[in-house]
Amino acid sequence: MMNYGMVWRSVVQIVAGLLLLGSAGSAALGATATSCATIAQDLVASAAGGVVTTGPITCPARIVINKAVLPGVTLDATGAAFPEGVTIANSSGLHIEGGTYGTLEKDTRERQAIQISGSSHVIISGAKLLGLPLTLGATGAWLTGDRGGIYARNSTWITVRDSECRRFRVCVTFYETTDSLAHNNKARESNSDGFNVVGSHRIVLSENDCRWYERANNVHPDCIQGWSLRTGPVMTQIWLVNNNAEGVMQANLFGNIGGGSVDGLFAFGNRAWVTFSHTISCGGCANSVVKYNILASHPGVLFGIGKIKGFEGTGNVISDNPMVDGTKEPPPRIWWYGTIPLEVGSRFDTKPWRPGEAVSR
Repeated sequence: MMNYGMVWRSVVQIVAGLLLLGSAGSAALGATATSCATIAQDLVASAAGGVVTTGPITCPARIVINKAVLPGVTLDATGAAFPEGVTIANSSGLHIEGGTYGTLEKDTRERQAIQISGSSHVIISGAKLLGLPLTLGATGAWLTGDRGGIYARNSTWITVRDSECRRFRVCVTFYETTDSLAHNNKARESNSDGFNVVGSHRIVLSENDCRWYERANNVHPDCIQGWSLRTGPVMTQIWLVNNNAEGVMQANLFGNIGGGSVDGLFAFGNRAWVTFSHTISCGGCANSVVKYNILASHPGVLFGIGKIKGFEGTGNVISDNPMVDGTKEPPPRIWWYGTIPLEVGSRFDTKPWRPGEAVSR
């Protein structure tokens, strides 16, 4: 059967390439943002396939891109700093490449360094996100470090790739978002989690890497955590492929966390080299496949090598997940090169991500 989603993506990429070639003489294809205040209007003025370059600027106020329907336009923010972050709302066809978001000196005023809402076909790549360590007040309330890195809500066809977060409550979140991809991102020194998937459908997390070796107060840190919302349908088609969880954390924890479970969690080629006992857990999950993952104990392990837990629903296939003592030497990887039968991420994202195609590692 013909995969019409894949055909449409190919057609769009070809058309975008022809537009780029045919418009090579247009100044709008290679514009420079005249100031922080004009970034949004410079993007709207750009032609299909155009690139707006910021240069090494610092934008003290938060950049807001709202209701910008773009024909595949890139904001090249290489060398730029956005200490108060960026908001992308009700927009489409935007690629933000590079840039530093947040600082090591103070939290952003907004809860997310990069917030995407009500948008589609947006790419965030090569971003560096900086936050603060977690500190608590006398009542246990979070004083600093209670910020998110990249947060996509009520959106579709989102790509987050090749980016790095340090000291955030969560590095990347997909909340009530569909058909989206997080590939080759790094979560470091997290105040809680690396990646959250909440109330979402048809999500792929591939070749992401969580590493931290100290626990932030008494939080239960997870590399990847997800749950269905009680007010919405059960999440479906969540794919965890060739991710790495390493250090003082739980690796992959899904279902029954303030909400429902998952109907169709697919975990292949992941390494869970962690101190906690949750390596791959999914409370009540059904119609799921968990194969070819490494489950390993990290130095400082609390409860021994974590077994696969949950999956009390029907239709699950769980096998070929070696349990390894990783306290003396790093455990091996099992790279999975199977087929993911989904089209996810922005149609303007032409870089490979599928197992065996990507060269990010």
